[in-house]
Amino acid sequence: MNNTALRIENGMSSFELLQAKVSSLEATEKRMSIEEDRRMAAIDAMDRTYNNPSTPRRTRFELSIELPIQREALKNYHNERSRVSAELRGLRTAIDLILTVSNYGGEVTPNNRRMIEGILA
Repeated sequence: MNNTALRIENGMSSFELLQAKVSSLEATEKRMSIEEDRRMAAIDAMDRTYNNPSTPRRTRFELSIELPIQREALKNYHNERSRVSAELRGLRTAIDLILTVSNYGGEVTPNNRRMIEGILA
């Protein structure tokens, strides 16, 4: 699986497509991380308002309903961001393995191919 043996798709090698996917996932992960931080800050602000003794009862009641919903949504969002991060780590590992193999002779053994395919699956 040296560069000449890599599949070509729309003028890009499989390796270039893999690198493009990594770049896309990095951007997605960064956006998700920023959004997660924003959501945590909003929940913290709602929590402070809820715990403030001068907050009106009606607002406290509304927050008592909204806070668990927002916390659950944040948990789900965090799990999705973790999935993206794990996929990104796997792709980076595959790229590292491909580069290592190409630097030491250029041929991928069946065992290395299975490892790469397992990572990319």
